[in-house]
Amino acid sequence: MKIGAKFAFLCSLLVGICCIQSLIIGCQAGRVVSKLSINPVLKVKAVNLGGWLLTEGWIKPSLFDGIPNKDLLDGTQIQLKSVTIGKYVCAENGGGNILVANRISASGWETFKLWRIDENTFNFRVFSNQFAGVQAGGGSPTVVTVASTPGASETFKIVRNPNDKNRVRIQAPSGLFLQAKTQDQVTADYAGDGGWGDDNPSVFVMTIVATLQGEFQVTNGYGPDKAPEVMREHWNTFIVEDDFRFISQNGLNAVRIPVGWWIASDPTPPKPFVGGSLQALDNAFTWAQKYGIQVIVDLHAAPGSQNGNEHSGTRDGSLEWGKTDATVQQSVAVIDFLASRYAQKSNLLAIELINEPVAPAVTLDTLKSYYQQGYDTVRKYSSSAYVIMSNRLGPIDARELFPLASGKQLTVVDVHYYNLFSSIFDNMSVQQNIDFINNNRSSDLGYITTSDGPLTFVGEWVAEWQVNGATKEDFQNFANAQLQVYGRATFGWAYWTYKNVNNHWSLQWMIQNGEWVAEWEVNGATKVDYINFANAQLQVYGFKVKAVNLGGWLVTEGWIKPSLFDGIPNKELLDGTQIQLKSVTIGNYVCAENGGGSILVANRTSASGWETFKTELIKFSSVIRARYMKSLRFYKLLLQTKEGIWVQASNPKRAAQATSLAGRGVCRAQSSEHHSSARNCWANDGTLIRFAIDIFITSFS
Repeated sequence: MKIGAKFAFLCSLLVGICCIQSLIIGCQAGRVVSKLSINPVLKVKAVNLGGWLLTEGWIKPSLFDGIPNKDLLDGTQIQLKSVTIGKYVCAENGGGNILVANRISASGWETFKLWRIDENTFNFRVFSNQFAGVQAGGGSPTVVTVASTPGASETFKIVRNPNDKNRVRIQAPSGLFLQAKTQDQVTADYAGDGGWGDDNPSVFVMTIVATLQGEFQVTNGYGPDKAPEVMREHWNTFIVEDDFRFISQNGLNAVRIPVGWWIASDPTPPKPFVGGSLQALDNAFTWAQKYGIQVIVDLHAAPGSQNGNEHSGTRDGSLEWGKTDATVQQSVAVIDFLASRYAQKSNLLAIELINEPVAPAVTLDTLKSYYQQGYDTVRKYSSSAYVIMSNRLGPIDARELFPLASGKQLTVVDVHYYNLFSSIFDNMSVQQNIDFINNNRSSDLGYITTSDGPLTFVGEWVAEWQVNGATKEDFQNFANAQLQVYGRATFGWAYWTYKNVNNHWSLQWMIQNGEWVAEWEVNGATKVDYINFANAQLQVYGFKVKAVNLGGWLVTEGWIKPSLFDGIPNKELLDGTQIQLKSVTIGNYVCAENGGGSILVANRTSASGWETFKTELIKFSSVIRARYMKSLRFYKLLLQTKEGIWVQASNPKRAAQATSLAGRGVCRAQSSEHHSSARNCWANDGTLIRFAIDIFITSFS
């Protein structure tokens, strides 16, 4: 037989034994860190505890109900239109100049961000980040936008019409009011009352174009006297111990807890933030430990804000993180605080260094430098905690962190997938959304899931979309499609979020209303526990039909009746068994180059998708018969063709651990004349079978 034909035969031979399948080792919330070490922990199936220790008003709007003028919080964007001139007030050139009132339409230069001092007093920040203020001097006091930080002259009161809160007058520090004196001049010198009519040049129509409802807004909105009481009540009631029991009983094994940078300064964080969230986080670790839940601590809000969103702790939507090294070093100090405090907790699974930094405002170089420092900081205190690095949002290469993360132990790249927040989803049907998950998201996740890269984590996703009139079954199918695809992430996934007033954003609501399939994975559960779990589901799924499935009868499921498989020779090597092969001579794993369509090699130091094969049972013939020998810690497959072709030479020391196959009925064992300590195997027709290679059984069908 020619060399090419021999090689083709060998490829066919191994493919007959196994087919490429999915990543097994390294994906179940742990990667192989030593030769035979497989972390037995399941993949992360987590839920985010969003809106708890880091406020997001859309999750719990009622938290803001007690704030006076709650529609005028920090970061609220307003536009002002003169009732006499009929045009919008504008910061000329976006800032660094004067205010005018000559714009017929409003955009960025005509939009002001509020900094709240109290319920009636504010600073006005303009497009280029300067503040509006009164310029003293001869003649009428002009309103200019030149100050980089606000002071007394940049402080104004907003006086609202009691009968129409959108009609306002703006009072300067002098007590006089701003007026649109002409189209090209806004001054702070109107002294009279003049009423609220359209003939008063000090009256403006205020339009609110955007708001923020984050931690800064809620604490500064209530003020230093009321905020501590409100926030502690929220922290003590929004998530409680019983929630961890519920999470555990419904098949989840971890929580991702967003926190803000100020937690490291608890109990006296910088104003307007208030102390108390650290105690709540301590409670979370205790409750999680009680119910077998692992904890991911996520630095969701970094100093200066890494994305400008309300959940980043921003005051007005500005993104300042990374523009100075001070914000980076302050973040490293927060990671140091969290790692040192929780490293000895047995249920600390991971620390996420930052959440959703935005490109290009946060540069890759800045982020990589921070991630390196953050990783080193965690490793000072823990060698077992995973370090999660969030991909940037925006137009990036999803593998841009690989050069940094791949060379480190226990690193994870976090990606967030939503069928929202983009116009491409606006008109998608139910099936188109599901197809997008199965095709586009599957491809996106596959691109970053590699054999030699970091683990992958879909840290946020939700069963919500922009489909009107979707049925309960539609939502279930959409959720299940995502579970199937995101279940391939090698670290796991986390649903956003656990509690939310918007139903499908709340995993708790999904479970309680039968739109989520609960799993029971509680060790040591009692009979009463099982009864309570069943009764809870009966209350939710109380349909008229009360049936039982006759599973395992006409369609086999081995876990239902395992004894059905007892008489099968080599019953652990059935169709679909996923195996990985490691050469005992080279010490590397066998790999299907490029995942298939090419040659087999044996050059991989670790095993992943391309190094995983799915067995397919073929009818035994006179050409080849393969059996295994079970040694102390691995399975050894002996294999050689009748033509005498060796796929790999046997290692005598390894082969010495093998046991005889005699009496199995399908082959006979005999000492090798070349390796006296080895055992060789012949098929019934006399074909020699001799092959020494490690097989790691990773799952069974």
